[in-house]
Amino acid sequence: MDDQLVTSAEAFTTADNWHGGFCELAVEVGATSDGRLERALVTLWRAAGIRECYGSRDREPHELDPGR
Repeated sequence: MDDQLVTSAEAFTTADNWHGGFCELAVEVGATSDGRLERALVTLWRAAGIRECYGSRDREPHELDPGR
């Protein structure tokens, strides 16, 4: 499979769009705190230009509630 961008919602549930490599990032945010974790995620998402996420890849985005 060639590297391709998912450019439409119709391609969201296509299994081939979810195969391939992955990236992993480990960040130590200090003491356990929901607020601290949320601030770290908001900061990382903002820096990466992420606008929303979804908890499932087997349903179309319009069928899901977007995350923060």
